[in-house]
Amino acid sequence: MEKFYHSFPIPNVLTPHNISLINRKFTIVTLFSLIFSFLLSLPITTHASPPAHADDHQINKTEEDILLEKKQATNRNDREEWAMGRILVMPRAGLPAKAFANILKEHQGKAKKIGQSELYIVELPEYSEEGVIARLKHHPHLKFAET
Repeated sequence: MEKFYHSFPIPNVLTPHNISLINRKFTIVTLFSLIFSFLLSLPITTHASPPAHADDHQINKTEEDILLEKKQATNRNDREEWAMGRILVMPRAGLPAKAFANILKEHQGKAKKIGQSELYIVELPEYSEEGVIARLKHHPHLKFAET
């Protein structure tokens, strides 16, 4: 029998070095495919609305319950809790203290500064707050006036 020799060398593809490279590539591809499939399994929207049954107590209310709640809310608004005879006022920047005191003196008010802010608590005669606020809201030297 004759031996048949190749005239060109046949590379040995499966050397130990090539096998470790193939294993590494396989591991990396497997890892990326697992990460990709995990990301696909996550919900796309993260800000989901509450379930439909979460607001059941609103559905089962009768008209009487709703009217009663509205009446209670109105009563709360009628007797809002604030300090009688006191309002909050903030003068515009650059207004001298004497000018601010004169503006308040017209309404028999005395100002007390709150901390280091430009906000003042103004003491007024009781039951005159609303009228004074209505006039001071539109004063050109004041940023705001409120209860």
